[in-house]
Amino acid sequence: MTAQRFFRRYFLTGIGLILLFLVANGVMLLGLSMAIDRVSAFRAPLDELAACVQAEGGGYRVRQAEITALLEGSGLPWAMVLDAEGGVVWSWQLPPSLCLDYTAADVARFSRWYLEDYPVLERVLDGGGLLVVAGDKDRLVRLGLSNLMSLGGVRTMLYGGLGIVAANLLLVVALFWRSTRRMEQSAAPLMEGIGKIAAGQPAALPETGELAPVQKALNRVSAQMARRDAARAEWINGISHDVRTPLSVILGYAGTLAADPALPPAARQQAGMICAQGERLRDLIRDLNLVSQLEYSMQPLQWRHLDPVELARGVLSELLNGGLDSRYALELQTAGREDTIEGDPALLARALENLVRNSIRHNPGGCTVTVTVDREPETCRFTVQDDGVGMTAAAMERANAGQFEAAQSGAQHGFGLRLVYGIAAAHGGTIACRPVRPTGLEVTITLPAARARDGTAPA
Repeated sequence: MTAQRFFRRYFLTGIGLILLFLVANGVMLLGLSMAIDRVSAFRAPLDELAACVQAEGGGYRVRQAEITALLEGSGLPWAMVLDAEGGVVWSWQLPPSLCLDYTAADVARFSRWYLEDYPVLERVLDGGGLLVVAGDKDRLVRLGLSNLMSLGGVRTMLYGGLGIVAANLLLVVALFWRSTRRMEQSAAPLMEGIGKIAAGQPAALPETGELAPVQKALNRVSAQMARRDAARAEWINGISHDVRTPLSVILGYAGTLAADPALPPAARQQAGMICAQGERLRDLIRDLNLVSQLEYSMQPLQWRHLDPVELARGVLSELLNGGLDSRYALELQTAGREDTIEGDPALLARALENLVRNSIRHNPGGCTVTVTVDREPETCRFTVQDDGVGMTAAAMERANAGQFEAAQSGAQHGFGLRLVYGIAAAHGGTIACRPVRPTGLEVTITLPAARARDGTAPA
């Protein structure tokens, strides 16, 4: 219903804009029509002038005083009366250049066009005569074959038409901009809130305006997500804390039993397995806690300048010194330039260690793990490659799409990659998985060489 009301309101707004457009155009056209000075602009009506000329005894008698007053009051240049044969029987201020005798062809010509340069109007008199009245040739023009219009009226019509076109364009742009601006003002907070929620950040939208119901719903969703995330983080921290103490006790007693020479070898072996699995459980709890801290920005990065090659060498040395099984071989390769990068040494070492341990854990028959450090001017790549069993295509596709929950199998490959992904994302980097031929898996962490100027990881 909220969406229906929203679009219904904008539909009605569109109808209102159309009506406003039509009214504005009507007002402009009315003003233009009132501004045009048509030929009725001959201020001396022809009927009044013709009434001053009367047929009498085969000729015409003109009331000189009356017609002169009308003509002078109208500001017209001249006037004349022709008899039925076309001769001039009376004139007023007739220019010397005009002739005094006109044929029927001459009358037909100037009645439809001009008499010399003068636009004229005619009125037929009793007895077949013709009253001819000239208009100001600098003010009036003939429109078509029979209509006269003032020159100012023509200019008004031309400029007015252009003005109406320009006004229409401006009006359309203004109405469209106003409608778009209102839509933008209504949708901008909504889109910003959706972006924050999609990024896992809380959103607090103003619950006003046309989209107030939607904004209220998003605020409720944001609050629910915040409560859920807080409960999840609290639960993970609580579990980590509650499990850590009994697990330490278990590992302590199991280690003591594994090292007791008085016990049978089988019992010491079982105690050693308890130690190994307990250590693995402790690593999983630590990883779970770290992933939670990275997701909710509770793990501030300790930015340092570090040598990526030395970082990788230190990780491999620690694994080798920890008693690595002879079935596994670790190699380090370098490429590109030798230079430092910026990052959190502990977290990056943790990510590399996690990738190497994943290769060891998922290849119980043994494998060779090669760590390659490739330093370029703008980026640094850590690549961990093994020649083991690899990963299924579906799991690899989900991992490359960031869907680590779905990628978790019984071996928990996806959870280990999720931790690496979180560390890379905290540094503004990415990870990518691809198969190795004929068998094996390659995971590449790509990091920016330096963080942004504001002190955060580059986007």
